[in-house]
Amino acid sequence: MQTEELQKKIGGEIKKLRIINEWTQEQVAEQLYICRDAYGDIERGKTDICLSRLAQIADFYHVDVTFLFGSSPCTTNYTQYNSHVKNGYYQNHCQLHPAEEKLQHELEKAQLTVEHLTQKVEDKQKIIDVLEAK
Repeated sequence: MQTEELQKKIGGEIKKLRIINEWTQEQVAEQLYICRDAYGDIERGKTDICLSRLAQIADFYHVDVTFLFGSSPCTTNYTQYNSHVKNGYYQNHCQLHPAEEKLQHELEKAQLTVEHLTQKVEDKQKIIDVLEAK
């Protein structure tokens, strides 16, 4: 793999992590003590990132450095993951990445909220039906 391809791959993985965590480039750059433009260049793969910076970014996102290379067997295609969740199953023999675990937890929480609200609507409809029958 050429250096430029690798830089873009790493930058893309870093960008995914930022987006999943709902942070801006400015917020992350501030935490890494670099300017936003420099951080943006990393995400776009325009920077030949040094190992110490790569390790710093991996630590910031609580991932192993190898995750940033996008070659981890546990790296999940998020579209495929969401498709499996909608179908009621998700089969992965690897431990989920912390960002994926966070998303899975939020999805489960949202599903419980929907179930709860659906039940409340059904209960209210029963009350309406009883009142209309009188």
